[in-house]
Amino acid sequence: MLNNNNFFKFWYLLIIFYSDVLIAKKYIKKKCAIDFNKDYVNQVAWFKIDSLQKVLLDNPEILYTKIIEPLDFEYSKFDYTNKFPHKGSFKELFILSIPQGVVQGNEGYVFIHDRMIEELIWRQRYDNFYKFIYKKYDFIPLSIPGRVAVIAQQGGDHYFHFVYESLGRLALLEIAEIEYDKLYVFSDKKHIRDLLDLWGIENHKIIIPHDDKFTLRAEELIVPSLVIDTDVGYNFAGLFINPTIINYVRKKLLNSLEQKNLIYNNACKKIFISRKDGNFPRKILNEDEVFALFEAKGFRRYVLSEMSIYEQINLFANADIVVSEHGAGLTNILFCKEKTKIVEIFHSLIDNAYWMTSQVLGLDYKPYLVAPVNIRYFTDLKKYFPEYAKAGKGQTVVSLEKIKKIIEDIEGFCEESK
Repeated sequence: MLNNNNFFKFWYLLIIFYSDVLIAKKYIKKKCAIDFNKDYVNQVAWFKIDSLQKVLLDNPEILYTKIIEPLDFEYSKFDYTNKFPHKGSFKELFILSIPQGVVQGNEGYVFIHDRMIEELIWRQRYDNFYKFIYKKYDFIPLSIPGRVAVIAQQGGDHYFHFVYESLGRLALLEIAEIEYDKLYVFSDKKHIRDLLDLWGIENHKIIIPHDDKFTLRAEELIVPSLVIDTDVGYNFAGLFINPTIINYVRKKLLNSLEQKNLIYNNACKKIFISRKDGNFPRKILNEDEVFALFEAKGFRRYVLSEMSIYEQINLFANADIVVSEHGAGLTNILFCKEKTKIVEIFHSLIDNAYWMTSQVLGLDYKPYLVAPVNIRYFTDLKKYFPEYAKAGKGQTVVSLEKIKKIIEDIEGFCEESK
């Protein structure tokens, strides 16, 4: 039994110990969240991260196939901040064939023995990856005969990232005419299942990981590269995606819709996208009042979560003008016809994803800033992720006078669209 002195000493040491642990965890989390440092990761992880070049040199049995050549790009500068990069180079896109390759978890982490390839790690957000680092699951992987293609990736459960990136990797497989027996993809959401069906993927070919412990070893693992890799880094909000990929995904889905006789054009030509159903708290609180001003000009409001994928594609494909607060719903501008007017309203954060996509597709894009936004996080990588995440939770009451000015600006186009 402890006496008083030993009792207090015990609790003192215990408190010191846990304080050190909490400080260490806070330091690790902070550092991991802002700095992708390969050496540091290798110190704390249960696997080693190496460059693709080194992994290929050490594993000559892996087949590397180049699919799309590197491509220089230059877009116009974004209206509201010059901190976004606007020119650079898309890196070479490729496909790997890995005998006895291992894939794990919902986000499709690929392993060659105890190594992970640096170029296959999605670095737009580090959160989930650094959570994964500390989890080691010691059990025998499920062995699968045949060829298993992997398009699951970090961020792939988000509509924008699935459409442009996961389907983009599927496009690489088709461009290369590479066949596979199974497709490894995290598809627990209806819109993902519907998109895969529209693409023509049969249900029996799909392997769905049920959690991060799920581990699969394939006789041959087919791994397309990420389609967002450029030389401009990751310290900005939106993503640059190879135009070949964007146009392939667009054409594939629109053609499939036509083949299934799901094309119709009875929707309004002037559409206002609601975010009342948004998963993120970032919303315009007085959306009803804002929409009333657009409604008077012939716009109709749509809640995309209440629509099927087929309805959403048709809606955007037939639109003459799209007005929306920044959000995932604008992913569907991929299906707009050339010169469609896109009006994106920013109020708590600025993101360049649709600015870039619009230029690739030849859309008439115009951003409007209706509230002060702190853009310092674009100049300071250490502040980028926490500040961007914080801004993404902002809810705003928008000045109706500013909305009236937007409407005046697009008035001529609205008249032409009647």
